[in-house]
Order: sequence, then C-alpha cells, then structure tokens
Amino acid sequence: MKSKMVAKILALVFILGLSGVTIYSRTYAQRRKPLVDIGFAQSGSFVWEYVTRSTIQPASEEFAAFGVVWTIEVFLPHTAWIDYMSEPPALITYVVSENVGHRERTEIARVVLSENDDATIIFNYTSPFRAGRGDGVREQVWPGENVTVFMSPREFNAVSDSLVPTSAVHRNEFTGEYHIYTVSRRNGVWGREYVASRHRVSMDRPPRLGDMVNLRFLPPDDPIVFSSDRLLYHGAVVRIFD
Repeated sequence: MKSKMVAKILALVFILGLSGVTIYSRTYAQRRKPLVDIGFAQSGSFVWEYVTRSTIQPASEEFAAFGVVWTIEVFLPHTAWIDYMSEPPALITYVVSENVGHRERTEIARVVLSENDDATIIFNYTSPFRAGRGDGVREQVWPGENVTVFMSPREFNAVSDSLVPTSAVHRNEFTGEYHIYTVSRRNGVWGREYVASRHRVSMDRPPRLGDMVNLRFLPPDDPIVFSSDRLLYHGAVVRIFD
C-alpha cells in the first residue's frame, strides 16, 4: 500500500513538475518573441502651396510688344516641387501687393527651366483694383512695389489612403530599398501564433505628410507593424500582447 501511495505521489509530483516546466518554457519562449505594435494605414489630405516674395517691375520690350505693362519674376527651385509632382506644375497664382492688400489672380507669361529644373516664372500683372487698367498708364503701379506670391498647382492629388508612421518604414542600407512588415496568424505547436512578413514598398508624392510616410503600395488586409522592441526579419514569430 505504501509503495502505491509513494508511486502516486511521485507521479503527481512528476505531472506537476512537467506542467510547471511546460508553462515556464512556453512563457519563456513567448517572452523571447519580439513585441510589436500593429495598426492599419490612415487617410489624410494635404495641399501644396509655395509662397515667396518679389517685386512688380515694368515689362521688358519683349513682353511690352504683346501689351504687357507690368511683370513679376519669381524663382521656383526644383527642390520645392519635386517631392510633390513629377513635372513642373501648371500653376494657379495669386499675389498680394503692398498697395492693394488682398489676393489678386495673375497669369503666367513665361516659364524658363534651368538644367536642373529650377524654374524662373514671369507673371503678367494687371489689377482690377487700380485705376487705368488696360490703358498703359504706368503711374497706377509703382516700380519695385513689393508683393507676396502664392503658387499652387491646377491639379493635385490632395488625398492619400496609405499613410503610416515613420517607424513602420525601414530602409536597406545596401540597396536603398524600403520595406515594411505585416502580421498574419497561423496555427503553431502551441496553438495560434503571429508571423511577420516583409514587403517592399516605395514612396508616393509627397513622401511625407507631417510625421507620416505616404506609401505608393500597401499589402492588403493584414495589419502593419508600426514598431517592434526587437529586430524583425521575414518569417519571425512575434507577439502582439505583452
């Protein structure tokens, strides 16, 4: 009887010990997995506008031959628009002169591009708020009069549905390519587990909106890894709960 009792006690101790080791091993293995923060892409809207200063000047003979009296010359650097548009934009332009004080629409007379796509833009300035419009009387405008110029494109995609935090996008230092990770579920040895998958992505225009990155392509359905407490790789088993 005593031997049977001892055997039962040993069996119980063995089972409890095995259960404890199993729970500890599973807990330890779970804690070794990268902890990730996941979410989905967001939508956002944005407007491109370039604001600069210039002056009103008498038109050169070249433009005066076509009836232009006053012009405004503006420099638009390549770096100001390249992240937003694939080519120099067709602009809607308004100016605010120091002697009128509110926005007036003006039209482009000429655009001159340099070799690196910096643009010199010459505008034909006429004002319905100044007497003598169209009669060629230059005294209605003062040479060198300061203006603020507001430029925006006629057509611009102002909405994006693929905005993710900057922490979600990773860059390969050797190839220069960008990638993100998504998380999907599968059945594993211990039941359901979560696996990270790597996806190559590229930037859309504009590449940034505040602290968000504007991506051209996003994998469908699966949530995106916004951050991880450890380095990730394709196929890594992760945890989404602490």
